[in-house]
Parts: sequence; structure tokens; C-alpha cells
Amino acid sequence: MSIWSIAYADYELIVDRRSLTYQLTETKTQTLWANDLPLGWIELEDRETAAVSRYDFGALRCLSVSEKSGPQGKRILFGLDIHGIPIDLYLICSQREIQIQLEANRDSKTHRISAFGLLPGLCSVAEDTDGYRIVPFTQATYLLSSNADSDRIYRNWEELAMPFIGAVRKSAPGIQSALGLFTDSAYLDVSIHRQDIELIYRRDPERRRLDLRCLIFPQGDSLSIARAYREKIIAENGHITLRKKSRESIALHDFLEGGVGDFIPVAHHLSPEDRTNRWEAMEERLSEIAQFHAQNQLIVLDRVQDWAAIAADGWLCETNVTDAQLTPALQATLPLLATIYRDCVVPFAPLRHPFATQDLLRALVHLALPRIDSVPDGETMERGRDAVRLLKSAYHLTFSAFLTAHRFLTPDYKVEEAIYSDKTRVIINQSESEIYETEEFSLPPLGFYMRHSQMEAHDALRVGEERFAIRAWRIRQAQDGKSLESSEAVEWKVFPA
Repeated sequence: MSIWSIAYADYELIVDRRSLTYQLTETKTQTLWANDLPLGWIELEDRETAAVSRYDFGALRCLSVSEKSGPQGKRILFGLDIHGIPIDLYLICSQREIQIQLEANRDSKTHRISAFGLLPGLCSVAEDTDGYRIVPFTQATYLLSSNADSDRIYRNWEELAMPFIGAVRKSAPGIQSALGLFTDSAYLDVSIHRQDIELIYRRDPERRRLDLRCLIFPQGDSLSIARAYREKIIAENGHITLRKKSRESIALHDFLEGGVGDFIPVAHHLSPEDRTNRWEAMEERLSEIAQFHAQNQLIVLDRVQDWAAIAADGWLCETNVTDAQLTPALQATLPLLATIYRDCVVPFAPLRHPFATQDLLRALVHLALPRIDSVPDGETMERGRDAVRLLKSAYHLTFSAFLTAHRFLTPDYKVEEAIYSDKTRVIINQSESEIYETEEFSLPPLGFYMRHSQMEAHDALRVGEERFAIRAWRIRQAQDGKSLESSEAVEWKVFPA
């Protein structure tokens, strides 16, 4: 048999054992994610001439094939060889995912391994759809349009906040499919092209097995991928909540239990340096964090780094990053960090100026704490303190919650809605000229609405039937820990908007 057809509830995978190409279909919406694509490729450098050549796996010599099926799924092992370099390629299919493992770290006398590619072209998004790509670049996650005219490489160590990428295809109104690719490798480069996204693995000095997992989500979106990654790291004990961390850290406990009045200083900035061996560098940084913890100090990292989340107390989380080198026709920031790590690491959002309302709105949708680099004077100081009080009050009520739903409410991506696990709801209007009007409320340009069971805050022209002639930040909060509806101690505050 030269063709394997492996079908589960959400997908069908067809593999040609001769050419080592495959076809992948999401079966519930019949979305075709791959058609006659290679499982991967290898680049070899000639030791004598230094010339680099790329070979698809199908061009390699196949020495053996074995397969094993069981209740958990199906595993296929290909024993490959090229120029005397042995390669073991594992294809493992289960109900929820497709996994590819690659073992190839031994060079030959004539050639040395330069790089590998796994599932090239899988995250391409057809240009005749409204689909998008998901790349966790630096502190933000970018939504990329299908006609992004870009050719750039992002490195997992320096630039990718989390080791996954994804894509969403929309084949018809109301019909869409999401796909996520997860990896444990510290040596992943993501190459973004106009037509596809390519995963490139460099040599691992510790000779670890390369591992790539593919998950498909019928009717899924970017949050489906983020939730799956969250579940993965929780299952692997890579996610420790702030509640648990605070039981072991007096500094973090005091911080989470503290007041909401003053600006919060950032205790430490730890920027890892690029090393030949990234695993060693990670271990050194985690050891450094442990030393600070031993001195009862709060650890706030100056960048989002997935590997450090288990040890850090906080991150400086840029919530509205733009990249001049990445100029897609459609670009918006997605708050996926709030899904994966908000209840694990304290997010600090920059307020570059107290009157920078856009920064305030981005901080609100993440329910992040504010960080102001320079403390202003006079009236500006008071306005800044109003923003800080608002954000701190919202954070201390919701610090253990994580994002469960997110959507854009307008075609221009200016109005966003975020819903958290404790039912907290945030809507922001980032338009500088348009009013967002619904039966529920009317938000002016740069207005917002936030509702927690014990707190409601808004800059609105109308909420329900109640109208407001003068714009202001209106906040009401229960002071007795009860819901707003049942509390007998509700405090009202009004700040100029």
C-alpha cells in the first residue's frame, strides 16, 4: 500500500509513502489545509565546497517503514538516509492532533546538516478569503492578512513570545477553520512569505528531538489556538498561577494584596543574551530569577518570554506594537497573552503619556496594570493618577482571570470586545472619529465600557436608557465584596474624560 488515509473526528490525513507528500482536510467544514505538500525538507552543506542544497523528504532514500496502530492513534516511522546521514521521521496521529518528530543530528564525512523544514506551506492562507495568520511577535500577537507583502524571519529566542504559529481560513460567511502549530524547540525560525509561513529548525547543540504538533479547530479562531496552547503547558506543569506563586513569595503576596493608590515600580529587567546554546542561557536566567526570589524581590521581565513564565512575577507587556517591516493590508493586535498567561504572570502595560488614551484602551482590553516611565506634574499628574486608579482597581478584582473570548465588532477593527473567565467584559472604541452605537450602549470616539460583578466603569454617551451629557470616566464599585446589584456599599467616582 502506497497511500495511508488516517481519519478522525476533525481531520483526514492522506500520506503518500513514496513521495512523502500529504493532504490534510478539516472534515467538519471541508477546509483543505494542504494538498500534495511535502512533509518536510533538509538542507545540507557540502564540507568541501560549502554549497548548501535543499532536499524534500521524498527525495531521500527510504531504508525502512514501520507502522503501529492502537486505541490512542497511529504511528508511522520512516527510516531515511541522504549522503550517509540517517534521519528518523515519526508521524503520530491521534484524535486531537498530528505530531511530527525528527531525529537527525549526525553529520557525515562529506556533508553536514544546516537546517530542517517541517510541514512547509501548511499555514498559507488563500488570497480569495478573509483568513489571517497568527504570529506571536515580540510582546504582541499579529493578525496578518492573506495578501501580506512581507518576507521576514522571526527567531523563537529573540522575537517570538510563544513557540507557536497559526492560521484561520474563512471559506464562506460563518464558516471558518483554524490550525495551530506548536513546537518545543528553542531553535525555531519562522519565515513569513506572501503565500505561506515556513518553520525552519536550526541545529540543536544538545541533539534534542525536533517536535512539531498540528491541531485543527473546526469553526475555530485565534483564541482556539491560544486556549489549546494554554491546555498544553498546564498539562506539562509549565503554568503556575499567581495564587500559587504568591503562597511562596512574600513580595508577590504583598503586591497582590496591596492598595491601589501609587505607581508601581518595576523591580528587575532580565534580558537574556543570545548564546550558541540557548538551553544553557535559559537555565542561567532561571537560576538568576531564583536568586532574586530568594532575596524576596519581585521579578518583572522586560519582555514576554514563554520559557520564563513559570518563574517570573510580571512582564512588561507592549500591548500595541507596530512593526515597520511588516506591512500587511490588514493588521490588528490580538490579546492572546491574556488567554495563556494572565493568571500566571502580572501584565504591565505602558502608558506613554497619561493623555495617551489609546494606551489606556489597550491596557483595559488586557486588564493590565499601568506602567508610566516619567511622572508628570500638576494637572497632568492627577489625570495620570485617575488612569492608574482605574486600571489598578480593575486588575485587583480580576488578577486570577484569563481571556476566554475576543472579537472585533467593526470591519475596521477599531472596536474590540474581550470577555474573561470571571465574566468580566471590556469593550473599547479605538476610533478617533466614529461613535459605536448599540442598543446596550453608545461609546464615543476613544470611549470604553468595562463590567465586573463588583465594578462598572465607562466613558460612554449612553448605557442602557441612561444618557450622559458630559463625557467622563464614571466608576461605581462595591466596597463590601458583594455584587453591584446586592451591595449596600457602592462607591461612585467621576473623573474628567
